[in-house]
Amino acid sequence: MTERPAEQHRLIEEARAAGEVVAKFFVHQQLGPILASALTMQQLRLVALLHEHGPLGGHDLARHLEVSMPTVTGIVDRLVERGMVDRRADPADRRVRLTALSPAGEAFVAEFEAAGWGPGAEILESLDVADLRALTRGLTAMSRAVEERVGEGGCCAGSGPVATAGEPGSAT
Repeated sequence: MTERPAEQHRLIEEARAAGEVVAKFFVHQQLGPILASALTMQQLRLVALLHEHGPLGGHDLARHLEVSMPTVTGIVDRLVERGMVDRRADPADRRVRLTALSPAGEAFVAEFEAAGWGPGAEILESLDVADLRALTRGLTAMSRAVEERVGEGGCCAGSGPVATAGEPGSAT
């Protein structure tokens, strides 16, 4: 066994261990608002749909959630009771009732989004420029390897390229 494979193995193990610590931290940060919310998975999915698509009618909700209309009605009823969503008339067709996020629902989504990135930004800002440059370089290399592995249109299509250290838009 030569030095390079031994060093490569050691560095891979160090990266895995460090990545595990970081991943656990962010999972805890990002899931905190969800775990504290007491919403069911279907309720969370409905809130996410409304955040992504805006107000939707019952048939659209049922189609996206792959459930029946009576099931959607029950989910919406419970979210209305919790103050997370509102029902309103569709301006294009007064016979149709739309479900939309209420201000409390919007605040819940905003809290969830902020929980994920806020601590990450603080941690990145605490790094010195040399460490930040090294991190950016390493993550950029890893991003390229992922893109090569999954190809265009893979798991992360549309996320955009990652700037490398020293390039415009990079962290240095």
